[in-house]
Amino acid sequence: MGYMKSVEACGQSAAEASQKVREDLLASLAGPAGMTLRQTEKCKICGAEAPLFEVVDFNRNCHPQKYSHGLVGVPVYFHRCNQCGFVFTRAFDEFSADNWRRFVYNEEYFANLDPDYKATRPRLNAEVLMAICKVFGQKNVLAADYGGGNGALSTILRNRQIEYYTHDPYDLSDIPEQYIGKFNVVSSFEVLEHTTNPTGTFRAILKLVGARFLLVLSTQCSHGLIDGTRRLAWHYVAPRNGHVSIYTRQSLRHIATTFTLDYLPVSRGLHLFGRGLSLQPFKYAAGLVKLKQRVMSMISRKHRLNVFDGIET
Repeated sequence: MGYMKSVEACGQSAAEASQKVREDLLASLAGPAGMTLRQTEKCKICGAEAPLFEVVDFNRNCHPQKYSHGLVGVPVYFHRCNQCGFVFTRAFDEFSADNWRRFVYNEEYFANLDPDYKATRPRLNAEVLMAICKVFGQKNVLAADYGGGNGALSTILRNRQIEYYTHDPYDLSDIPEQYIGKFNVVSSFEVLEHTTNPTGTFRAILKLVGARFLLVLSTQCSHGLIDGTRRLAWHYVAPRNGHVSIYTRQSLRHIATTFTLDYLPVSRGLHLFGRGLSLQPFKYAAGLVKLKQRVMSMISRKHRLNVFDGIET
């Protein structure tokens, strides 16, 4: 683990280092929300009852093997809402920014658990947003990427003559103050599953926009993948990747109703919200790009398999 290096550098054995990390992590999780495990919580989105549903180890990640880096011995309990199906944990509700950086978004995370973060994902997301901005009228777009990390996505789009900025509470924020409350396009890719406060995150995003706007958000929805039999077998439920909030379309519709937004899903993982405009043209444009990307990914995967088998295509 990346966060074990400094401990091992102090001369401790790997076993001692692992135990130290476990103790520090348990102590960090033991805030007001982590001290008392309740059989039933109120859903963070709709307020309905959310019984205790499943427990996984902190080290579970998005790799198909789930525990590709072993177990750390720290349980993370998840609740599931009886009404909207939202799955969440309270374990990280009191996590500080320093703890997120130490235990989750550390060197190991970017090197091994989310290698697409720096280049591949911004490039693919930029293709989707280019199509959306063309529908909007590229010269009319004033856009921001919420939770955009180091600004790679907005840089790509600015290089394509789109006025695009970044706001990330933990990283880069280059939005001119006079633009706050005036944006007509805001994107937020793979942020919602990382937030411990979904409605608070939506409220923060909506502070950026004007009266007429489009939100382009991505997070994988769980419909058909989580139920009483399979529980949390889906690999997307992954505390080590920072995935602590798992949505259904019903839960996203509830958020849209709460904030008086229109909502239209493009796919399992891409969602449009808006106010004062029709979402259908944007869905069509984004859907075509996502379909093309999926086909190209399948072709690339098939080519790699054929080369591996000794067959050139």
